[in-house]
Amino acid sequence: RRGIGARLLAAAEARARALGAAEMRASASLASEPFFARHGWEVVAREEIARGDVWLKRAQMRKALRPEGQGDRPDPGDAPPPP
Repeated sequence: RRGIGARLLAAAEARARALGAAEMRASASLASEPFFARHGWEVVAREEIARGDVWLKRAQMRKALRPEGQGDRPDPGDAPPPP
């Protein structure tokens, strides 16, 4: 573990903030879900998708973005996004 993934994610989040994005979303594999969760992302849905003859489980995840210096976690009163 060198923190490369965390630095890449932080850079992507900073760029999205700079462009005025209110949130980011990802279709995360079950293996990557804990990584996103450690960085303030939340699961909004779980699904299984087919890739050829193989079925894969994944999590739809999101993170509300705040301007720099205002925290990365969504407010407790924020409503979840529509499905």
